[in-house]
Amino acid sequence: MRRGASAVALLVVASVVLSGLAVGLPPGPPPGLPGDDLPDAPAADAGTFSVKQGDTCVPVQPFQGNQRVDEFYDYRTPYTDRTSYRYASFMPARFTKDNASSLFLYEGPDGVVSLVVVHDEQGPREVRPLPRSAVTFRFDGLPDSGEWVLVDDTYDDRDDRFDRNRIDWRWGGSRTDGGVFRGLAGDFSIRIAPTFNEDAALYTPDRPTEPVKSWAVVSGNASSPTRTELDMNEPVVVKSGGCGSPPDAALAVDDGFVGEPVTLDASGTTDPDGDVERYRWDFDGDGNVDRTTSGPTVEHTYDAAGTHEVNVTVVDAGENAVTASTTVDVHRPGAVAVTNATLSATTVAPGETVTVTATVENDGESARTVSANLTVGGEVVASERVEVSAGGSEQVTFSYSADATGQRRLAVNGVGAGTLTVTDSPGATTPGDDQGDGSLLDPATVLEHPRIGGAALLVALLVGAVAARRSDLS
Repeated sequence: MRRGASAVALLVVASVVLSGLAVGLPPGPPPGLPGDDLPDAPAADAGTFSVKQGDTCVPVQPFQGNQRVDEFYDYRTPYTDRTSYRYASFMPARFTKDNASSLFLYEGPDGVVSLVVVHDEQGPREVRPLPRSAVTFRFDGLPDSGEWVLVDDTYDDRDDRFDRNRIDWRWGGSRTDGGVFRGLAGDFSIRIAPTFNEDAALYTPDRPTEPVKSWAVVSGNASSPTRTELDMNEPVVVKSGGCGSPPDAALAVDDGFVGEPVTLDASGTTDPDGDVERYRWDFDGDGNVDRTTSGPTVEHTYDAAGTHEVNVTVVDAGENAVTASTTVDVHRPGAVAVTNATLSATTVAPGETVTVTATVENDGESARTVSANLTVGGEVVASERVEVSAGGSEQVTFSYSADATGQRRLAVNGVGAGTLTVTDSPGATTPGDDQGDGSLLDPATVLEHPRIGGAALLVALLVGAVAARRSDLS
């Protein structure tokens, strides 16, 4: 007898375990019963939300309350502080409806917005046997910022099957089922695909049933909310932003260099309603907003070379937000510099043109365009843009002329090209040229000098003759 009883017990336990695995039950009830600590969740970024189904869009404002969302849902069992054998929600009846599914948003005192789903409403009394109702919701796009904090029901042998992206509900008449997803933050778009009654996973045709007859989004004034009926055969999208047409975001950026500003340009963005309000910039692709501007362009300086992902989220007046992404290649700047500069002549007449030639070299990793500036006496008199390929060099030329006589120092980007002498006698000697025939004094110069005469003239001539003789001997 004992062996037989043990065998039966083991068989029953194995059947229960396998049954639990087959339906995908979670290991225990989810958190979120009143009194529990709720997980951290960010406050909502958007001020406007909407629910869209086909061509119908409903602007939605979260109902604001001074209670946590789980306290507002007010789920009661025989084991909660406020007890009830019904295992149901005791939220205000104006948010629920008999034989209907309701969908709405709720914002608690901490600014965290939750998605609330509640099926049916509590009836005045229960009828035995309880007729059953069944609904399956599939979710796509639930933001990572949130999680399910309450699923009605929460007890070990409940009929419901729970997963983050799918919930199968089954409940008895005069009771409720539902759930709370807490933490709708950032830009999100949640698709909910429903199946009701005989199409739901937990429908039981062999038991008395009570069909769900309608589905609605609830919004408006919390004291007198409005129900907008939805098609029970079509999915809906719950999203941040309003019902206006969203922008078409665009982002362009040129390659840049370490330590130099890079311009990010979203001016190619278009919006059918023409009501773009702000641009949220993410310079490193980590998902965090680094800067918000009202204009479509912004500059950013990168400290490291490499390929960087950049994003811009364009937000319009209806809080519709669309993101565009691209990459920017940031290069090591290397050295792009003038390495040589020369003059075509060092002595010219007034008004005569001289050509200045400079060599620009680039030892960086990519082509760069730089300015070559011709300076005369330290002042810029001409400028040229020069594109130099990676590891290459280019020549740039300038033409310069001066009307006044004198000497001028010419340079390109600080590299000296030489000293230019402008003179009325351009054939005169210039520094470094030979002086006549090699004699110490040219006789013609001596004779024309007004202060040389007499004995001085004789001495000068003798000295010149001796010098000439020595030159001939050498």
